[in-house]
Amino acid sequence: MKKDEDFLKLVGEHIMVLRKRKGLTQKELADAIEATSVHIGRIERGESNVTILILRKIAIELNVSVSELVDIKLEK
Repeated sequence: MKKDEDFLKLVGEHIMVLRKRKGLTQKELADAIEATSVHIGRIERGESNVTILILRKIAIELNVSVSELVDIKLEK
């Protein structure tokens, strides 16, 4: 479904912006949440349907709420 893919991509792009704003590389974020940089890359490109537990770890590391990570407005 196109809208699902769009949502994943937008969430991933938002995570990437927040990660860069904090001055972290993909590897640094991955190490902090016990994931791989490949996994972070897939999330940021919208290629991975990230679990809520991984979102929670990312949110903690980026010092934002989980809801802020996924607060994306999509057109109907």
